[in-house]
Amino acid sequence: MARILHRSLFVGLSSRGTLISQPSHHMSLNEDLSFIPLPKSQNPDRVRSNIDVFGFEISQEDIEKLKGLDHGKEGAVTWNPIDVD
Repeated sequence: MARILHRSLFVGLSSRGTLISQPSHHMSLNEDLSFIPLPKSQNPDRVRSNIDVFGFEISQEDIEKLKGLDHGKEGAVTWNPIDVD
């Protein structure tokens, strides 16, 4: 996940007044996607920022750009329980 967070799209979205992770959390909770983000942190400020994802809007154009980062199974950075035999 850390590799993806450094992509220029996330940096560009965060320069509009959000933290770098907030646009993806916002999108996944507001779009009809097949996953739910499970952000975690032991830092109380980070936990609050992970929850605060409804105080801003993301344009449809930016949502499409975020969705374009999905490379399916080939781009997975972790295992998928659906793939377990």
